[in-house]
Amino acid sequence: MLDTNIIVEIFGGNMKIADKVHSLNGFAICPIVLGELYVGVNRVKNKTKHLKVLDSFVQLCTIGTMKK
Repeated sequence: MLDTNIIVEIFGGNMKIADKVHSLNGFAICPIVLGELYVGVNRVKNKTKHLKVLDSFVQLCTIGTMKK
């Protein structure tokens, strides 16, 4: 389960973190993180560019919740 801060680091070009996430068999984000990312996209100047990046990222992950 990835946190918003990790995803923002990946989008910012942190290859060390991106490589670690890429090496996983799969990863998930919770709906709250997804919402936070979309709020972030609405706060930048080039919304179209960032929305495309986010939408591509969402296609790679599972949206779910943490189970006890």
